Amino acid sequence: MRDSLGWSYSAAGFMNTINAAGYLAGALIAARIVKRFGLAASLRWGTLASCCRWRCARSPTISLC
Repeated sequence: MRDSLGWSYSAAGFMNTINAAGYLAGALIAARIVKRFGLAASLRWGTLASCCRWRCARSPTISLC
């Protein structure tokens, strides 16, 4: 992947670090949300948000997403 994107080792390492930080932040936030609202509600709202975001990204007429 690094070669196909033309990244240096430094750039690829930085992207890997940012990706790992995003996963960590998401896990910490998800744990707090589940603790506060419960697993079922968190799963429902998370699924709805993902579907809406996917639909927004796929729409050629919505440019705010």
